[in-house]
Amino acid sequence: MTLKFKFIIDKETNFIYWAQLLLGKWSWYFEEKSSKIFREEIGGLSDDEKKALEDLKTTLQKESNQYLWLWKRYDNRCFDNNEEKEIYLLTRNLLNKKFELFWEKELSHLKRWENELDKFNFQKLTLVLNDISIFIGLSSNTTSEFHARVKLLISNDFPAGATRPDFEDLIILNVSRASIKDIFRVIGVITHEFVHILNNKNKLITDLIKVATIPPIKIEGGYKWKYLITEIIFKSIVSHRANTYIGKLLDFSEETKRLDEGLSHKMPLKSYSYEFLIRIAANRILPETTRYIDSKKVIDSKYINCVIKILTDLLSERAVGK
Repeated sequence: MTLKFKFIIDKETNFIYWAQLLLGKWSWYFEEKSSKIFREEIGGLSDDEKKALEDLKTTLQKESNQYLWLWKRYDNRCFDNNEEKEIYLLTRNLLNKKFELFWEKELSHLKRWENELDKFNFQKLTLVLNDISIFIGLSSNTTSEFHARVKLLISNDFPAGATRPDFEDLIILNVSRASIKDIFRVIGVITHEFVHILNNKNKLITDLIKVATIPPIKIEGGYKWKYLITEIIFKSIVSHRANTYIGKLLDFSEETKRLDEGLSHKMPLKSYSYEFLIRIAANRILPETTRYIDSKKVIDSKYINCVIKILTDLLSERAVGK
């Protein structure tokens, strides 16, 4: 396998990402920390700016739009609707002055990260990614060449990333304000999203989840069983933390390793997000993930059932307030 990541600083992608954060909570998934930071930094909004953002919010919340509409902007695609195009362009124009002041500061951070990531030798991960490819049901082929565009975006002080199955080679990476000393956390995020891209080539995990027996436990806040199960699996393989299959191969400091292993919680699980539950579950399934990958075994129903059992136990614990 040959990996080719192209790191891109795209001003317009950053603008629409920034603008949607100014809307506050507009969908089930809410980046509360980033939204709060960037809203506070711009200060007050004029009535015209507020109206433009409300119109943008209405556009995003249309049932046929949502994150698909947003990702089309991330990918610089043409608008399908002239009225929506006008709403976007008006918002872009009205917020331009505020964004330019913001962008002037963020651009230097993004350029620094672009330089650091261009220097990183991702090829040293190819052998382990071959084994992971086998685990998720892809045939091993060391001559395969995979390209991915990684758009570098504004962030709070912790890196994050995302992909979508309908944007096959695109990763967005929120990284601007992350510290350079967290380079391996950032590498973990990129690799996590790349595993999603690999998985989208055959959808084996999705197929296994479809036929699995899912307990009748209510999931709140827009989260779905498929999302939780998939993220648990992939975050046991790799994430921004050291306590993952690939994380153990990266040069994290001993202090970071100790920090990431700490999964104790002082308050009941009900007080924590589903993302924290994913983190706990990923750590619990890691030995089984390791066994499968090291033995070059393909993921199967038995493995999926192990994940469901771990998640069910955590959800039950959360429900009774432990």
